[in-house]
Amino acid sequence: MKRIYFVALLILITSCGNNSKLENQIGELQRQNDSLTEILNEYQAKYVYERVFVKHYKTNSEPNKIGNLYQGEFVFVPDVRNDKVEFKAESINDNTKHELKSVILKTESGNYGAYPFEFTIKSDTSRVYFKPIIRDSLSSRNQNVGYDGTTITDIIIAN
Repeated sequence: MKRIYFVALLILITSCGNNSKLENQIGELQRQNDSLTEILNEYQAKYVYERVFVKHYKTNSEPNKIGNLYQGEFVFVPDVRNDKVEFKAESINDNTKHELKSVILKTESGNYGAYPFEFTIKSDTSRVYFKPIIRDSLSSRNQNVGYDGTTITDIIIAN
């Protein structure tokens, strides 16, 4: 009987030590979490969206000739997955304009804000339009919300 009390007392003492050890670990993890949250908040507010970079460039090697496929990428940085870009191309012949239907471009994981697009060159002069669609909550809270619905255009001249 004394052995049972002794074993029970021993288990009780060791379990109390484990609880305080677990409480210490929980406290340490909470401090780390609070620190990381503070760093992330500062990073999001100050560094990520302080500037927005926009660039359009050709990605295929075919010459810009009528009938050839033009492939390019529209780069809108910062790279946010929920944001999209509306794209439309317009061929300009003498006094007539031919528009392609607009399409929504999406960036793929790992492309870092590059939105691929393509269209067939149908005239000497083609105009391309890009309109960022800002839908990400982080983007909306920061400076690049001003780009929502702003049309960015470029001209492609056939050789």
